[in-house]
Amino acid sequence: MVVVARNKKQGGGFLSGFSLLACFAIAFYRLVYWSTNSGSFAPTNDFLNFTEMAAQAVAMLALIVLDYRFAYTERTVNALIVVAAAAQLCGSGLLFAPYYLGDFDSQAVAVFGAVFRGAGSAVLLLGLGRLLCSIEPKRSALIIAGGYTIFGVISLVLSLAPRDVIAFAALVFPIASGFCLVWCSEKNAVNVGEKQTVDAAMLRRIPLDTVILLFLCALAGVVSGAFTPPSLIDQRAFNVFWMIIYFAVFVVYCVWVFRFKRNDPDALWPFLVLVIFSGLFFYSSFSAINSELATSFMSATRRTLMLFCWVFMAASIYRQKLPALLFFGAGNLVFSQLPAMVGYLIGIFHPMLDSYETSLVNIAITAAMALVLVVAIIVVVMRARVSQVVSPGQANSIDPTERAIAVIAEQYALSPRESEIALLVVKGYTLPMIGEKLFISTDTVRSHSKGLYKKLGIHKKQELIALVERHV
Repeated sequence: MVVVARNKKQGGGFLSGFSLLACFAIAFYRLVYWSTNSGSFAPTNDFLNFTEMAAQAVAMLALIVLDYRFAYTERTVNALIVVAAAAQLCGSGLLFAPYYLGDFDSQAVAVFGAVFRGAGSAVLLLGLGRLLCSIEPKRSALIIAGGYTIFGVISLVLSLAPRDVIAFAALVFPIASGFCLVWCSEKNAVNVGEKQTVDAAMLRRIPLDTVILLFLCALAGVVSGAFTPPSLIDQRAFNVFWMIIYFAVFVVYCVWVFRFKRNDPDALWPFLVLVIFSGLFFYSSFSAINSELATSFMSATRRTLMLFCWVFMAASIYRQKLPALLFFGAGNLVFSQLPAMVGYLIGIFHPMLDSYETSLVNIAITAAMALVLVVAIIVVVMRARVSQVVSPGQANSIDPTERAIAVIAEQYALSPRESEIALLVVKGYTLPMIGEKLFISTDTVRSHSKGLYKKLGIHKKQELIALVERHV
């Protein structure tokens, strides 16, 4: 999205007001859907869910096209977010109307509500993506995981609340999400620049192996879930499971960022596959003992896919300087909208088997999907090892320090100039000497050095040298 941004500064650490409000923006966005699908109300079904997903996909495609055709200001973007939040509020109200009016046959009203909510959610989703893709990966990962954790906690608390409380909250969540998103956009420096043409070189920068694994996880979840009767899901156990899983993922990202000082959260894709695999394995192994518990755990692990997808897309787009709206929107279409729409179509047109046959079919499908994931992991790992093999002649010709700087630059999203300065600093150059060698002023070198140290989370030259030596 081409936006005219003012001179703003990102918030400090993760506990800054910006980061917390961004977490709540994500949590409120997800809670809008939970509140009308929590089992407390009857207005939603597979047809309405499909309608909402289709409206969201169409609106998302329209926004991506408009992004390449028109230039607009940040104020216009914020106004569009407010209108989208109001549309979601109206949509939720229309979905709840049949319940409170005592007329469950008002399908047309519910369809209009699904369309309003789907179109509004497309704007909020792309607004969140635009925001997350403008933040360095370690912060965006913590914000996404933190937002989903808050979502899990609130959904568990509301699952114990009366229906009227859930209905009121569903009307508040869209406005709260829009407010948090607008406030964060005002406080954060959004990446701006010229419109980028998508070419073969840009597409080659996308890690296709990880994309394929994420899509396989989405396919495994949708196909296995489509044959699982909703009656087998224990809603309370489901809410507890996903809250625990979201919190565990948040802890893992915190350890990755704060303990290991890493800025590549998308490198934790094996952890994602392990989470999805654990749900499939648990269901195929223990559904005969307790079908409700096994189904609830598998459903909870399936829902974590979007958390990992957002982390992966935000980190890749930020690091590779890709067009945010195009690639974040395309990623959501591939990993979420299209698989979910296929799952809803299966639920609409596939005749429901009896419970015994459904159990056998789903066990076979989940076992097969788990096997596919294991094979895919082995293939990806083997391909990565083959690509990292260096011949003896090449190994002797590459400076270990330069190789370590390249790895650090990839992990922490360093610019080419920052990488050059880091290499010269480690080699013992002073700031004036670096400026003379790179034909830039000492003040410019000092400015790049500050940015370099900030990204690496260090404060002294000795810390930089120690970091490079660890990588060597």
